[in-house]
Amino acid sequence: MVPMQRCTRCQVEFYPLRDNARRCPACTSRGRLPWIAGGATLVIAAGIVVATRIAAASESAAPAAAKPAAQSHEAAPSPAELDAIKACDSVKIDEVVKAYNRERLFAAAIRAGATYQTSCKRSPELDWAILYAHEALDHWLEASAISDRLVHETPTDADFWWWRGKDRGHLGQHERAVVDIRQSLAHADSSSNGVQIDPLEISANASNQPCETAFALRWLVSAGVELNDTAKSQYDGAYLGNKCAQLDGKGSLSWRDGIKHPKMAGELAGHHVVAIIDRGLGTTLVRREVAAAIGLGGGAEVDVMTPTGLGTGTIARANLAIGQASAPAVPVAVVDELPGGVDVVVGTSFLWRFELTANGDQLAAVEPSDD
Repeated sequence: MVPMQRCTRCQVEFYPLRDNARRCPACTSRGRLPWIAGGATLVIAAGIVVATRIAAASESAAPAAAKPAAQSHEAAPSPAELDAIKACDSVKIDEVVKAYNRERLFAAAIRAGATYQTSCKRSPELDWAILYAHEALDHWLEASAISDRLVHETPTDADFWWWRGKDRGHLGQHERAVVDIRQSLAHADSSSNGVQIDPLEISANASNQPCETAFALRWLVSAGVELNDTAKSQYDGAYLGNKCAQLDGKGSLSWRDGIKHPKMAGELAGHHVVAIIDRGLGTTLVRREVAAAIGLGGGAEVDVMTPTGLGTGTIARANLAIGQASAPAVPVAVVDELPGGVDVVVGTSFLWRFELTANGDQLAAVEPSDD
């Protein structure tokens, strides 16, 4: 029998899904949460997604045990906490805060972490532990403030976008949540350890774009992930139940992935545009002058990744065609600036309307098959 391991992030014991695993499936997922209460989780191991509903990462493989109720009151500071803060010991304070979280003393975890960061210094690892404690207490506004700061400090980290998307969903900011989670999934590949799909499904349904869940699952398959029967049923429910075929891409498109992005001819809402493809962007971008010229209005203001880094834009939807490929009502963000001579930057919101194939750095978006 495979021996249990202790997660190096949340310290929960778990049965590893792969050799030399150092983190539990929940912590190695996009959300990196020690456990997911009643959530649907797609755990990816060796390219296979295992869909399961778990109350806790450790409980999925171990006998159920009574778990103490979460404590919202502050326990008295432990000697270890006081010593770590006095010495500004980043390793010890991380251990202390994680220990409080394991014992479900979440208010104490928040106090210890915040006091250390005020007196000493911040770190993303400690931010994560404090954020988790806030989420456990349903402090979604406080959790969102932390994940928002992390996104702005390190916008290239896909996990930070996922955390903020989840937090924003709980705050009812569903359209922004979908944008964040889509950005997190833009770089999905077969080496991913897991993806929680529930936060996306909830916010996509609430913002009247339920097909984004189906497109996300299909995107994972294009990335080399094999869905098991349960996950396939979830995909079928989202895709067939919401008649997503009418939003599928038509035709095909091929390009070479890399640092250089060749310009391509396209049409946005029937108007000629010059476009480039950047697969690392979650949301397709449109230059504001172009959007104004064709009467494309903007909705909620969102953070988006652009070819030059983090930017802001307003959400809209438009029919888009690039080369011989087209898709209707594609989510786009209207932004102030794009690279010179470029009107549209095609991102995941357009590409996951298709099935993606790859041959080295040569990529193709092809019309989805019926099976």
